[in-house]
Amino acid sequence: MQDRKTRSLQTCLRSRDLLFVPYTRSMIPKYCSWFADEHLRKMTSTEGLTESEFEHSHKIWTSDSNKIMFIVLSRLDYEQSQDQLFSMIGDVNMVISQDETPDSAVAEVMLMIGDARFRGKGLGRQMLLVLMRYAEEEFFIRKFEAHISLENHSSIALFTSLGFTTVSTDETFGEHLLQLQLDEPALQALVTQSDNVSYSIDRTSSHQMA
Repeated sequence: MQDRKTRSLQTCLRSRDLLFVPYTRSMIPKYCSWFADEHLRKMTSTEGLTESEFEHSHKIWTSDSNKIMFIVLSRLDYEQSQDQLFSMIGDVNMVISQDETPDSAVAEVMLMIGDARFRGKGLGRQMLLVLMRYAEEEFFIRKFEAHISLENHSSIALFTSLGFTTVSTDETFGEHLLQLQLDEPALQALVTQSDNVSYSIDRTSSHQMA
């Protein structure tokens, strides 16, 4: 299990417009600043946290082998600046747990675009495709789920466009549970669509993007 965490911390992912890099401590202040946005907190069902609480969360996300997280960068901004902090726009993460059968696992996937300038540009689709392709290739995940706020219509539309279906609704917590099972046709669709956004993986370096 620890090998899963080690590999993820030594992995960078790419798509046509984005770079996905490990979450480092130096990124915490900017990551924390995004959640000053009340709309973002509401859409992600996230409570306001202090920077010290984000530091504690960072320790969990970088040590727990069942939690995988990448900070997402604007590829253009990074290629021009070579500055990861300047290029940060959001994050993707997943929590892996055992499914009903001993040889299968399920990943709860989440994504967030913290920089409002990059919302509404189709980047969420790239983020989700890359994360799921990585999860399937690296950890053999074939089942995905997402908890999404009832009011987050754009995220609901994104997930359903990639084959997720709503399996339950919790009015108390105000969220839908959506799931996707990757049978062979769905897997082929994921591979094709992620190839179309130029998915690639680099396992050679944990904090540098060539």
